[in-house]
Amino acid sequence: MGFAALAIIVQLSNIANVPTPIVREAQSEVARVFAAAGVPIEFTAEDTVGTAPRSADDVIVRVLLLDHESGALRACADSVLGAANTTEWGTRIAWVFYRRVEEAGDQRGVRAALVLACTIAHEIGHLLGREHSAVGLMRARWNQHDFGRAARSDLRFSPEEAADLRDHLSR
Repeated sequence: MGFAALAIIVQLSNIANVPTPIVREAQSEVARVFAAAGVPIEFTAEDTVGTAPRSADDVIVRVLLLDHESGALRACADSVLGAANTTEWGTRIAWVFYRRVEEAGDQRGVRAALVLACTIAHEIGHLLGREHSAVGLMRARWNQHDFGRAARSDLRFSPEEAADLRDHLSR
């Protein structure tokens, strides 16, 4: 099957009860980030979690919006906005810690929806095989310049990262 038929299907669960307008704006921004990388992405409603993909080649990822990090992440010296992992059964899952996202945005004057979008895109990047990079969206710790780009809806995957994401989907 050709690349054009492939898509990332995101099953998003808003356990943190993030206000719907913020979630919708974040989803729209995530779609723009992936479109700029040439990667189709779609969000499904929470009530479709567990349903089959449209195509056997679609990549399904789960994103859980939580209030706070838990477990070992709480003990880390550095606060994180999200985490991602692929389970032993192949389930791709990302956790986004909304209170951390909100706090990071407040501290840097960036709307929560835009920080949320960049965090979701970053964690999905990990689920598609991207490691941290020295600059931009896949940087381990965003600096003030990165948050400024997020505020302008300009924090994106680098051309190399975008090519890697497309390559990952085509495999």
